[in-house]
This record gives sequence, structure tokens and C-alpha cells, in this order.
Amino acid sequence: MSDLRFDAVYGVDKEEWNKRNSLYNTLWFEVNKKDVGPDMEYCDTAIMSYRQNPFYGEGTGWEVDKDGIRKVLKHPDGTRIKADLMTGWWNPFKRFMRFQLQGINREELVKDLKNLLVKMEQNGLDCQKGDKKARNEAAAEWLAGETKRSRKACESCIDFLDVVYTPGNVMPTVDNPGGGGLDGWDTKLTRIKACLEEEKNPWKEYICNIFGTWKKFIEENKLQMYFANNDKKYEKVLSLWGENSDVKLKKAGDDDWENYFKNAHDRIEERNRIIAKRNKEVERDERDN
Repeated sequence: MSDLRFDAVYGVDKEEWNKRNSLYNTLWFEVNKKDVGPDMEYCDTAIMSYRQNPFYGEGTGWEVDKDGIRKVLKHPDGTRIKADLMTGWWNPFKRFMRFQLQGINREELVKDLKNLLVKMEQNGLDCQKGDKKARNEAAAEWLAGETKRSRKACESCIDFLDVVYTPGNVMPTVDNPGGGGLDGWDTKLTRIKACLEEEKNPWKEYICNIFGTWKKFIEENKLQMYFANNDKKYEKVLSLWGENSDVKLKKAGDDDWENYFKNAHDRIEERNRIIAKRNKEVERDERDN
């Protein structure tokens, strides 16, 4: 699936994007994103992806509305649905970097990231030869030296960064439920489910009024990969650390981080494949009609 960020860069930046590794592009985009419009989960490509889902598509009553410069979806009953990056990259990345990036506001964050980009440029990692796989492997080798992390953990991290802004990691949401220390969709989804037990909550109202059941909410939004195959009622969200893992964030080692990033990557990619298949079916049906 396409990287939503690629549609937001123009001219020479678009040409350079394809010569860079996924780590450099992620840091570069974070530094420069104020120049490219709203957050990617609200961009035209993301909105188009949501609308290709038959549940939110043409003829269902859902409309595209605006919230300032952001585009949102509006249900026929007036409910306005925002959007969310499902598993965020910044919180796990700064912890993986052993808190080398400590900016507490936008200005300090950009300064930290620029310093990291300079280091990458000094090592020739801003414009490389070879295919994307080779470029990312070179970036992983550098990152391993910079962080004193294992090469495999760094490769897993960069693989995750490569898919973090694809359609498989964004979706319409009624509210940000909070993702804990890592901003992971496993934590967010667990909290969303817990909202159903509360007397009054925006998520409870949204799921009950719009979808009717938890099961339909999960299936319409293609979230099955966040549950075990035999969990047909979607009762227990799988941890991105691993199915039976009891990893404590402060004690997470390289193998734990490798698993976290790999699981996050694999679930995003699985959802990308499901969305791509669904979109092809929608396009075929439209042609046939």
C-alpha cells in the first residue's frame, strides 16, 4: 500500500524521497510536516481509503466534512468522525533510541531530529545507491551502532517505520482513547473495548449507535489481526510485545523490541492486504454496475 506521506511532498523532495531509506524519510518528514498540511490521517488519500470501505462509502449517508483544515467523516445522525494513526511511531522510537531524543515541545523536538539527520547525512545515509532493502539495511547497521541495539532489532524498527503511514495504520475514530506509554493500537483497542462497560462514553455511543455490536465494529474496520485466530468474539486484544508476553517497558531488551516492531509491522501489513483486496472488489463492482 502507498505511503501517505509520499503524496504530501512535491518536486525535488518527491524525487529525493525514493533515494532515501525509511528511517531518514521518517525523521525528515517529521521535521518538515508543518509545510505539507494536516496530519496524514486526515489527508485526501487517507479519506479516500476510508470512503472505499463500503461501510463509509457512497450511498451509505456518510459525507466528507471539514474540521478546520482537516477533513472528517460525518454520519447521517450528525456524528463527526475524526481519524487516528493507530500505532504511533514517536513514543516507541524515542525509547528505542534510549531517550537520545528528549525534546518536550515542537521546537526542541525538531532540533533533536535535525541533529540526528545531520549524523545520518555525515554517514552518507541521506542519498544512497541500491534498492530500498539495501538502503534500509545500511540505515539499520548505522542505527545499531548509534543506539547499541542489536542489528535485528534495528531492522525491525525500520521495517515498522516503513509502513507506519500506510492505510493499514489509519482509521476513522470518534476519539483518541490514549495509547499508553507506546501509543500502540493494542492498548488503544483494549481501552476502546473497556469503554463499552462504562455508563456513558463517546466510544460506547459510537459503537452501539453506528455499528450495533463490538463484533461488527471490529469486522467493518478490518481489525481481526489484533486478535487470536480462535477468538471469534474478539475478546482479548493481542499485545504487540507478543501473545503471552509480560514485558515491562522499562526492562524491554533488544529481543523484546524486535518482537514489538515486527508485530506492529506485520499487523499493519496484514490490514493493508485486506484493505487492498477490498478496494479491488469495490472497484470491480463499480465497473460491473
